[in-house]
Amino acid sequence: VVCLLRKAQVRCCFVGEAALIYYGAHRIMTDWILCIDDDQFDTAVALLELESKIVHPFRHSAMKPNGTIDHRFPRYKFTGARCFFHVVPSWVYRVSCDDDSIEFSRKGLPFPKLQVFAQSLLETMNRVDLQDLIDGMNLTYEWGLENLVLEGTSDTTWAARR
Repeated sequence: VVCLLRKAQVRCCFVGEAALIYYGAHRIMTDWILCIDDDQFDTAVALLELESKIVHPFRHSAMKPNGTIDHRFPRYKFTGARCFFHVVPSWVYRVSCDDDSIEFSRKGLPFPKLQVFAQSLLETMNRVDLQDLIDGMNLTYEWGLENLVLEGTSDTTWAARR
């Protein structure tokens, strides 16, 4: 899926549990979450809809409550495999998918750079994931002071949109 999207010049990266695991957190993952640049989100969904031999739209998990982000955006299942993923626009996680903000795993999967991912967890007030990231990477207070933007106010427009 990533190859398909990147071949079409659609910028994307994995967030959520996949990114936490990539950065050393001990998590169990049920669904992959693929963040797509806001301006390319509709293009990405259209491309995935055309790839019915590889993936197909799939119902949302009954394990997630209605009204959550998981229910607002498309969920897909790989054909012939028990592997699911969501596509979400990047505004949801406050992550940029441009080349300067992502890095690739040894297997070629795109993830937000550590600083970008930590900043997104901080800005979205996802304290549990932020703590798991800190523990997984053994980040220090000094690292946070050097690498994160800690000044400013809450973005109430973003919070209302979410």
